[in-house]
Formats: sequence, C-alpha cells, structure tokens
Amino acid sequence: MLLSQTPKKSNPMQLSNKAIQLMSVCTLVFASSLVAAETQSVTASVTVQNTFTLSKSADLDFGTIAAFADSSGGGDTSTLIMPSDPAVTPSTTTGSGDSAIQILTNGSPATLSVTGAAPNTDLQVTLPTTPIALTAGGTAMNFSITALTTYATTYGGTTPNTRPIQTDGSGDMTFNIGGTIATTANTDTAGSVNEPYVDDTYSATFNVVVQY
Repeated sequence: MLLSQTPKKSNPMQLSNKAIQLMSVCTLVFASSLVAAETQSVTASVTVQNTFTLSKSADLDFGTIAAFADSSGGGDTSTLIMPSDPAVTPSTTTGSGDSAIQILTNGSPATLSVTGAAPNTDLQVTLPTTPIALTAGGTAMNFSITALTTYATTYGGTTPNTRPIQTDGSGDMTFNIGGTIATTANTDTAGSVNEPYVDDTYSATFNVVVQY
C-alpha cells in the first residue's frame, strides 16, 4: 500500500530572511552604481628654445710686426702664427726668399662665449676655409689669413682643440680663435726685391657660425 506524502509547508521566517538577503544585495549593487566621478582636462605642451647667446669678448689680434714682402717674382712668403691655445707663444716662419716677419709685440687670439645652450651638448663651430685678405686703406699690399683654429677654454667632455665643442653642465662654453697670416708675394711693380709694408693697421672681418 502506498502512503501519500503531505507537502511541506514553507516556513514564513525562512522566506522573510531570503527576501531580506536579496534586498541587501540589490541595495549594494544600486549603491555602487551611485559612486561620484569627476572629470578634469589636462593640457600638454612643450617649449622649444633652439636659440642661445653667442658673444665676443676679444678680436683676433696678430700683434705688432715688422714685415717685408718678396717682390723678386719667386713667390716667397713668410708667416705669423697666432695660436688659439693661450699657453702657446706666437711664432713666425721665414721663406727662402726676401720676405720676412718679425714680432715686435705679441698679439692674442679672439675669444667667444656661448651661454644658454643645451648642457653637455656638441656645438658645431664653422670658420672660413678660404684665404682672407687683411688690407689697409693707404696701400695695395696685404696679408692673407691662410688658416684659422679654435681652442676651448670652458667646455664639457671634448678635447680643447677639437671641433665640435661640447658645452659644460650649465650649457656654456668659451673658445679662442687663432690663425696664420702670410705676406703677399710679387707686390712691387718697380722691381724691388725686399719691399717693406707700409706702416698701417691691416684688417678684415669674417664670420664665425656656432650651431647645434
């Protein structure tokens, strides 16, 4: 004989607890969706400063000399070397003919400075590579700058007498410019062999370019 089973009645207390739990979960989900959010815009920018200051504190001075040109037609010249390294003394070379240069008073190299450049950065220093004529108003005779050199006195990690020149940790550098001048050959149309230069100041201007 099969006995019929009577369905269990739900416990009202259990149903109430489950309802409370479900309501609590819903309340948490709803509360989490109400968290406050704020938005702030941000501007991105960069400032470019490729410029720096290049200044000159001294010009290139070859000093005071006695000078004679060779007008014999042999093309002989003599030279005066003004070192860019301040520890080196100016010197002369005399050709095989009648030209001559004798130093009366030593000159000094030009001095230029860079400030406000990028720290510890190579800067290219460009000098003229073709001869530059030093002329005076009262004579056709002249000297020729045949070479220009640099020597750094304030610098970063580079060797003083090489280019490019590196700035120091503050973005600064200082360098000298020296050079070599030569007498001019075949200047005298009258046929004199040893022709003295006219007393005067012989000069020229040239550009120095410094860049990254």
